[in-house]
Amino acid sequence: MNRESLTRLLWYVIIGFLTYFLNNFLLFTFRDSEYFSDFEAVALAFLITSICHFILHNTITFRKSKRNFSTKLIGHAIVTMLNYLAGVATAAFTLKFICNNNWAATACSTAVTFVLGYTLFNRVVYRTSKQ
Repeated sequence: MNRESLTRLLWYVIIGFLTYFLNNFLLFTFRDSEYFSDFEAVALAFLITSICHFILHNTITFRKSKRNFSTKLIGHAIVTMLNYLAGVATAAFTLKFICNNNWAATACSTAVTFVLGYTLFNRVVYRTSKQ
């Protein structure tokens, strides 16, 4: 792994942590509000976090990508939805077939979405001409 790839991976991890904490902060803030139902709180937190996730990755992690903005935006949205579905499926599979433990399900889900997201972002959505 060259220095550029390592830097990209490091930023991917840092932004993942930042958006994880942002999502939870927004979710708790919106849920504690008298104005939002649970569904609205989850949806709004997810939407805001997803927008921040795209902006940060587009401007920092994958800034060298020369693909046009709309291609990156659409690709990022598709990968985000695929990651969501893969995470839910992995958690459900873990709980049903491996062990009935929320921590284990979350860990497995996080590992799958980390690898899937990074691979698709790096190799498809933000692909550079060198790859």
